[in-house]
Amino acid sequence: MSNCFGTACSGGFTLLLIKNMKVLGSRRPRQVKENFIFTGLEKPPISYSELRNHFISEAKNMIYHRKNNDFGYPEKWLHSLLIEKMQDGTLSGLDLEFLYYETPVGKVKRNKQFGREKIDILAKERHSKAMVVVEVKKQGEDLNSAVSQGLSYVGWLEKYKEELKPRIAQLGWDANIENLKLIMLAPDMISNNTKLDATVSDYAKKFNCEVKAVYINLNWETEEDISVKGINTLL
Repeated sequence: MSNCFGTACSGGFTLLLIKNMKVLGSRRPRQVKENFIFTGLEKPPISYSELRNHFISEAKNMIYHRKNNDFGYPEKWLHSLLIEKMQDGTLSGLDLEFLYYETPVGKVKRNKQFGREKIDILAKERHSKAMVVVEVKKQGEDLNSAVSQGLSYVGWLEKYKEELKPRIAQLGWDANIENLKLIMLAPDMISNNTKLDATVSDYAKKFNCEVKAVYINLNWETEEDISVKGINTLL
């Protein structure tokens, strides 16, 4: 199994987690990786409170850096603002609870090539407990390309769901990986193209995955606030 929430190892399991750190003199964060190792022999195993504390700490970390304008490129800023809104329950129109940021999903195939990828934001839909892949896209990005990328992450979660279920339980997420959803979010999410190509649509149906395009306000950067302007259910 490749590393998403972890990597299988002899007699145990290694959980890879990432923290975004400010670099002096730079506005691009440094990503620090930390392994939490389950040996399979410890009684009890690694404290689950340590894992939960990491997730809570990283959410607060991203909020802090956004407020201090530490990260200098808009996509990262938008990510951290979304996390903040999810954490305090003010992301109107989307009943999402933040789970983790930049979730590594091992190697996935995209554009006919395999590469290591990360889910922008992994979330849980509060009312249904569905696990939601949130992909944040740039202004004017092609819808079908964006959805194909998101579905590659959904496919990875589907492929390894049996291995991931116990890790999700250990983290106390109370999320249902049997119910996967994909949300594509952008300031103007391809407003002139609201239909998926047949190939992309068939790919989504393979996973029985609900796909939505979410449009937010164009002035989010200057206003430092996000409002949902429209939600288009693509599948």
